[in-house]
Amino acid sequence: MSSGVRNWNTGKIVKLAEKEIFIRMEAACAYVEGVAVNLISRDQPVVRTKSGNLRGLSPAAPGTPPKVVTGRLRQSVTHVVERMRRKVVGKVGTNVPYGKTHEEGTHPWLRPALIKSRTKLRKIFGVR
Repeated sequence: MSSGVRNWNTGKIVKLAEKEIFIRMEAACAYVEGVAVNLISRDQPVVRTKSGNLRGLSPAAPGTPPKVVTGRLRQSVTHVVERMRRKVVGKVGTNVPYGKTHEEGTHPWLRPALIKSRTKLRKIFGVR
């Protein structure tokens, strides 16, 4: 072996790269979560029905994020980043059943948050 050749510790390099990817994915998911929460933070006047439930008086127009009635959806938005074998996977969403109903129906809020976040996500991941 010549004196100009170095042995690279590829295992260490891979671990450092995976750690950096995890950190960036965490930052990306946290950013999208914040944008999503902001999109569903428009309040509206509400009334209490005879059954005791709250009902919004000024619902969101089709194609726009839902407006707040109780704040439950907004408070439930969260993210998780996990390692799955050799991959890092980030997820942003909610466990509130009507969150999925809104997203897949007439009041999407998560896809618009992701689209709105594109420029920032490209910076987080170092993509031009």
